[in-house]
Amino acid sequence: MIIKKLNKPAMTREYLKERIYWSITLLAVDLGIYAHIDNTTVGQAFWIIITTVLWLWLASLFAELLSYKVFNESLCEGKRKEEFHNSLWVLSSSAMSLFMLWLAFFSIITLKSAVLWAIIANVIQLVWIILFWNKWKSTNIFVNVIIIFIQLLFLWLIVSLKLWH
Repeated sequence: MIIKKLNKPAMTREYLKERIYWSITLLAVDLGIYAHIDNTTVGQAFWIIITTVLWLWLASLFAELLSYKVFNESLCEGKRKEEFHNSLWVLSSSAMSLFMLWLAFFSIITLKSAVLWAIIANVIQLVWIILFWNKWKSTNIFVNVIIIFIQLLFLWLIVSLKLWH
């Protein structure tokens, strides 16, 4: 992946923040599709996820480049390329959802099953992200489990508010 360029603590923190944000956003999109699964086709679900991911990616890239330019007054070609490459990782957040929809498109599984498995996979991915980044903060597995539980509780609250608001 593109993590090799993220060697400074502030950049790593920024990467993690964006990764969690993207995972929660795509989880909310999958939950929204699931809530209206009876009125949704596979093509519509693809379109929803692809447009969400592309527009969020462009917004993230634009915000990064604009904030860099505001604080540094110039934006060289090398910095634009670096930010472009560093931002590509966010597109991988949608991989599981798109893979599951691909299975539904070819009638390997139903659309409802595809979206449900995408939700489960995205939650597992989010837990993995939290575990992966927490391994440097604490070597105590009990503390990590408590942190993950609290974070998943907040995730559930956020998604519930989005879904049933």
